[in-house]
Amino acid sequence: MIIYDKNLKMSAITQNSLELLGFDSLDDFLSQHDDLSELVITSQKNPNYSFLEFLQSAQDNSARVNIKRKDGGAILLKASLQNATLKNDEKFFIVLLERQETLNKQNSIAATKAKPTLRMPVFKLSARYLFDTQTQCLINDAWFETSIKMLNLQKKDLASYLNIFSHNAREKLIQIQSAIIAKDEIMLKKYVDEIKEAALNLKLSDFANELDALLDNDQSEKRKEISLFSRRLIEIENIVKKYNKKNIYEN
Repeated sequence: MIIYDKNLKMSAITQNSLELLGFDSLDDFLSQHDDLSELVITSQKNPNYSFLEFLQSAQDNSARVNIKRKDGGAILLKASLQNATLKNDEKFFIVLLERQETLNKQNSIAATKAKPTLRMPVFKLSARYLFDTQTQCLINDAWFETSIKMLNLQKKDLASYLNIFSHNAREKLIQIQSAIIAKDEIMLKKYVDEIKEAALNLKLSDFANELDALLDNDQSEKRKEISLFSRRLIEIENIVKKYNKKNIYEN
């Protein structure tokens, strides 16, 4: 938890939040940064806004953000804003921080209790788009080198983010195929939008644009898009294996 005063300045922070960000104390943080917005590494960052103002303008006063820790590592957090008032009617603001990976696990447990475990649908992939050398490779070394500069991340940190993204995207792929088979366009859009948001945060812009075709094309063309989706995940996994020795499916 982080507390902001009525002037939108950080005035207190809990030990748990300090540990998430990698700092020893509030003084340690303020000796290097004026505001949490300086640590946001997604493309949505606006240097003219404080982190508090960013949350005030966000839907439901909450947002998922990629934060650069003091040690140079990266962490995905959900930040939520709450308003509070002291006895003298002086207002202050509370920002709650939660690790997004933990939230995802909690949601997965809840989903497992609510419905049967999803199985991979029988969806024949097109070898043309999986293995054809004429299909352009989008996620390669050149993309990786450009992205670490744009996101201001170390190579191992971006590889770690891609590892998490790939694992989650493969799980989401099962849901997407299920929605296609059921011709459920509402759920299909929901699943695609969730992946697109994460992809854009990692500068996977071309991949995100390809996902739109899953919503625009008719049923017969969706096999092609699913095949391209699978190919992009293979490209991501190859990058992760090159820059991060950890197993691609390691939790």
